[in-house]
Amino acid sequence: MPGLAPGDLADDLARIPTTAVLAMWERLATTEQGPAIALDAMGTARVGTFGLWDYLCTSGPDFRTSLETALEYMPLVGDADNSIQTSENGRLFTLQEAVAPGLPEVAGTVNLSALALFLRRAQEATGRPIVPLSVRLAHSPPRCYRRYGDFFGTSNIDFDAGRNAMTFLIDDMVAPLPGVQPGLAAPLREYADLRLAASRPLLTRHDRFRQALAAALQCDSLSLAGVARRLSMSPRSLQRHLTEHGTTWREEVDRLRHEQALALLHDTDLPLQTIAVRLGYSDARTLRRAAHRWQGKAPRDLSAAPAAHCPNTPAPGSGAPTSRSKAS
Repeated sequence: MPGLAPGDLADDLARIPTTAVLAMWERLATTEQGPAIALDAMGTARVGTFGLWDYLCTSGPDFRTSLETALEYMPLVGDADNSIQTSENGRLFTLQEAVAPGLPEVAGTVNLSALALFLRRAQEATGRPIVPLSVRLAHSPPRCYRRYGDFFGTSNIDFDAGRNAMTFLIDDMVAPLPGVQPGLAAPLREYADLRLAASRPLLTRHDRFRQALAAALQCDSLSLAGVARRLSMSPRSLQRHLTEHGTTWREEVDRLRHEQALALLHDTDLPLQTIAVRLGYSDARTLRRAAHRWQGKAPRDLSAAPAAHCPNTPAPGSGAPTSRSKAS
């Protein structure tokens, strides 16, 4: 799966695409275990599984401070926005998160994995079997309720809640962490800042397809079979990928030509015939017809528009499907 290959996961500077992570959880969530499989996954995720982020999560003077640092540096383990927040009310400390988008089973699994991970890190950092006072989960009650009670250490678990949350005693969160080396947190943060500055998001499968498509157009070898060869795929597999992404070969070629036309018309003074040839058209007349179809304008009128992605085109790296929510 793009972004989850051994080489990608071993690269400290690679940012795993959210689409790849969601696709992984989608496969897991639809197994017989359902969202509870997240408990097994996080139950085996020892400190060090998530590299530098794990050590930021366990090296502060107390777990509350460590948790604040870990939330700040969530981009170390992915490219998703952080949807987790903390709050305090008297002697209570609550960790809550917004419900992930998508299929209910997948969203429930993603949310459950986050709570399970933070509970495990709290227990590892403090060296004590910390138990939340209450757990609230947005997904529906499971068939095997006991597994949840065993993992969280409490039977005070509410399902079908508005959002996921765990509440602890504040005393557990502010207790000094045993074995922490004073002064270690600061250089870890500095190193994390350097890592983030040098990190790069990994391309999704559809990003790679669009790169191959652009290269084929530039080399005047634009064909579905040719692009499939560039991607080491069969033409049928490429067509299936495009269908899953909510698009077609013809739509992608037309979208690329639209983008390239805008760029060439905006940044160059090339004759229309030359631009038409570069876009794989037979003549300037075909380019004029395409320009009217795109925006109802003549080609030279398009040059006044900024060179950017054409409408409804996801930016590279976003991995956002055009009409479906299924990850690529």
